[in-house]
Amino acid sequence: ATDCACDTNLSNQLKDRFVMGMSKGKTRSRLFEEDASTVTLDKLINIAIAKEASGKFEENTSKELNIKKEPVFYMDKKKTGTVKQNTKGCKICGGKANHSPEKCRYREYECNICKQKG
Repeated sequence: ATDCACDTNLSNQLKDRFVMGMSKGKTRSRLFEEDASTVTLDKLINIAIAKEASGKFEENTSKELNIKKEPVFYMDKKKTGTVKQNTKGCKICGGKANHSPEKCRYREYECNICKQKG
């Protein structure tokens, strides 16, 4: 076949076999975009290799990352502060203080008007 006078015919047949032998997809579509009369077999092979490599890269980067979830053994302790037991305010002092009536400093005081304790 190398001594054949129809060298261009052999070249065209090899290019056709290469392109048609590829599976249908983006790479084959890209090869069809080339001008069949001017493109060489080497150029078709280089285009196919580049297209396949970029497809593999795109496929690998577009996949979701599989992040392995590990159990947590240590966490910083958050300051919990005091728990609001009475959000309406203290009934004894009438203030909006963050304490219960049992802890109010005025619970032992006597009212000047009604003389009632607390």
